[in-house]
Amino acid sequence: MGSTPSFLFQEVRAVLRLHCVGTCEGGRPAAHRSQVLAPAALALPSVVDTSLTLPHHSLFWNREYRMLAVCPMPPKRDSTLKPQDLVVLLKLMTIGKTPWTFASLAHQLGMAASEVHASVQRAATCHLYEPTSREVAVHGLAELLVHGVRYVFPAVPGALARGLPTAHSAPALSRELRAADDSMLVWPSEPGRAMGQSLAPLHPSAPAAAAADPALYELLALVDSLRVGRPRERAVAAAQLQKRLGVA
Repeated sequence: MGSTPSFLFQEVRAVLRLHCVGTCEGGRPAAHRSQVLAPAALALPSVVDTSLTLPHHSLFWNREYRMLAVCPMPPKRDSTLKPQDLVVLLKLMTIGKTPWTFASLAHQLGMAASEVHASVQRAATCHLYEPTSREVAVHGLAELLVHGVRYVFPAVPGALARGLPTAHSAPALSRELRAADDSMLVWPSEPGRAMGQSLAPLHPSAPAAAAADPALYELLALVDSLRVGRPRERAVAAAQLQKRLGVA
């Protein structure tokens, strides 16, 4: 067959550009780049011989592929809740109506601002945070902590370590949540001086953030009681946590 009709190249080029613009400007998301190119390439054999007129290394093909390369697919949002998301939500509970920014929240928690922002996005996806009002969905959070945290983010006491008391061993809770064997549980950390079995916090920065915020410390200690405590301890911790969150 002779030369390829010029109108054919123009139509294929227009299709490819519309696909790319639609993806970049919030239109219908395109599939993988190979799937974007495939429909146009498959439409050619009925008109021209693609092996002669449109090889993959042709100038036309490379130009259009480069155009698609600078128009990536929208990133897929991660909706899987992570342990640090609970730390962020509990910190927001202690802040209350006080104005905050991602930078200020990150500074108080010892996290990166991008990490805090991602936590808030995941919490919103999981219906634990309302972006419009910038408020925590308290009832949903309480339900998750009381009934689900020990299954989603379980904790197992480890070797002896020096650190900050947590769970039933935390100072403000030890009288009500004293374990039957009087064992001490601690977050291994530099500021802490108590000796006991180590318990991994929800996030490495949690001990330092808790040491600077007594209200956050109590909430995190109660959550640890729900993660690792016996039935009696979990029952007391659940009641105390609901009371502090204002859903009792």
